[in-house]
Amino acid sequence: MDETKYSEEWAEIGTSVLNEFYEKFKPIIEFGVSIGYVASEEAPERNGIKTMAECIAVKKDHQRQFNPHDYLIKVYLPNVAYMNDMQKRILMEHELMHIHCYENKDGDLKIGITQHDVNDFRDIIEKYGYDWAKDVHQQMTFDDIEYEEDDTDEEGAPQIEGGQKLLPGEQSE
Repeated sequence: MDETKYSEEWAEIGTSVLNEFYEKFKPIIEFGVSIGYVASEEAPERNGIKTMAECIAVKKDHQRQFNPHDYLIKVYLPNVAYMNDMQKRILMEHELMHIHCYENKDGDLKIGITQHDVNDFRDIIEKYGYDWAKDVHQQMTFDDIEYEEDDTDEEGAPQIEGGQKLLPGEQSE
């Protein structure tokens, strides 16, 4: 049985990433989207590729009875055990980019999941390279990588570009 528990470590990483990239994640912060950070002892794989984490939209009322959050970010500890601090931050940034929230015409918060625009998010690949999550012993070092302070477009609007945005009730693959 899956041993999933609240994770203070991942909550701190998530909060830090949200604050560092405030403009990028402004809708999440301003809408007051609630994110639960949990860690699991599972080590899932899909087609031979380890799943490091996933972002889950909590949309149904019966789910909210047991979980008060709009989203859960679930990290699979055995699959991220090799990661250094920078890789953990990049993973969290990646998972937070899945969060799609907006206000409908009635002023109600609506949530969904943004799918990858490539096999990752273009923004993550452009900043850190496509192999940012490789085993520490085989990867490039992250000492020379700097976060971009300004993730806004020329008009100052947050960059929330991505793949297909799923609306509530739609299913991803």
